[in-house]
Amino acid sequence: MIPSPLYNLFRYSTSVATDTRHIKQGAMFFALRGDTFDGNAFAAQAIEKGASCAVVSDTQVIPPNYTVCEHYPNPDGTPRAVFYAQSPTHKPTYVWVQDTLLALQELATYYRCQFSDIGLIALTGSNGKTTTKELLRAVLSTEYRVHATQGNLNNHIGVPLTLLAMPANTQIAIIEMGANHQHEIETLCQIAKPTHGLITGIGKAHLEGFGGIEGVAKGKGEMFRIFSCSRAYAFVNGNDARVYEKAKLLSIKRFGNAPNSDANGIVANTDPYLSIWLHALHKTTHHLETQLVGAYNLDNVLAAVAVGQYFGIPLQKIMAALYAYKPNNSRSQRSTWGSNTLILDAYNANPTSMKAALNNLANLPRGQKAVILGEMRELGDESDYEHRQIVAQLQQINDLETVVLVGKNYQPFGHEAGFRCFDTVTDAKIWFDRHQFEHTTLLIKGSRGVALEKLFDAPNTQ
Repeated sequence: MIPSPLYNLFRYSTSVATDTRHIKQGAMFFALRGDTFDGNAFAAQAIEKGASCAVVSDTQVIPPNYTVCEHYPNPDGTPRAVFYAQSPTHKPTYVWVQDTLLALQELATYYRCQFSDIGLIALTGSNGKTTTKELLRAVLSTEYRVHATQGNLNNHIGVPLTLLAMPANTQIAIIEMGANHQHEIETLCQIAKPTHGLITGIGKAHLEGFGGIEGVAKGKGEMFRIFSCSRAYAFVNGNDARVYEKAKLLSIKRFGNAPNSDANGIVANTDPYLSIWLHALHKTTHHLETQLVGAYNLDNVLAAVAVGQYFGIPLQKIMAALYAYKPNNSRSQRSTWGSNTLILDAYNANPTSMKAALNNLANLPRGQKAVILGEMRELGDESDYEHRQIVAQLQQINDLETVVLVGKNYQPFGHEAGFRCFDTVTDAKIWFDRHQFEHTTLLIKGSRGVALEKLFDAPNTQ
């Protein structure tokens, strides 16, 4: 475990950074290594930019005029951490450790353990993680001081950074956890030590890394498996049989459209936004309105209701918070674009979410409809099959007037169906800038790497 002096350096720092482009005055810099970069090379730059200290794994980057001021060995006598300062009277500026990533993770766990009485909700799933996180934040913030994952800081680096950014007065933390391989959720739970957990659903995402849908179920289910050895509490999506199976031996609060769910509801309407007939407290029925697109957000909304109820928030406050939430960051954003209705969902895509988005488009009232779809990444051996299935689904939507497919994974099946295909978003943008949409509902959805939001960048006039 980390030596307490490293924690003391953190306590007196202003923040933690792993990228010198985002260094704040007084920050603590961790020099991480990756396949294509070595943060050790930027340690001096971090200090020059105002970092209070740099944690490194290469002694060669420590200036020669710095001397050892503290030394902490492992039980076997090998060095665990060595602190360097300009003189014995100065605070340490460089700290050598064998593994900077492990030191970052251990520091995050040490800091998290100082919050002995907070609720820490770990959140994972194949679809809807970020939307559910934001809904939980909106609901819980009506009564508590809430800290939640920012952006996409949901991996083995992002989770520690999220924990280390927790204000001292935090009452509830919502920690999003992403994964594309086995054992990642297990590791993230060991770092964050959650008191509560929620799996939004198990679908066809990251099939390449997980090794198929059963591998996804096993990987995401690591959270509840760990909970079975602790006293953590699970919020369980009763509409997803795979999730429910993973949680059946836990203390749970169930949400879904089954009558025996603690928070259950059904879709009332999806045009223009999702509204729900909610059967919540004391089985009374309420009409809950949202500014979310699509019936596929039903489970995410019910999850927020269940969590809000568990933490004692009055139902009227829960409903008001859910209605006030507006999605952003290219996630199911519905807006007016000239005479058109735009549904921008370009943040991510996998077969499960793509099919749900197309079902929602097909179920909207008749009228001119168009789609621009980006390829789905990380599907491994299932890629051809899943892209062919999406093309087949597109052919079944009767009032779909324009189909554009972006990415080489779509091309053999898209060309065969007579759809317009482009290799990249740059190629598609040339067509997009020249095409005129009028009175059309346009769905734009694709994997993050395709970056379909670039279609709306200013046209290149060079």
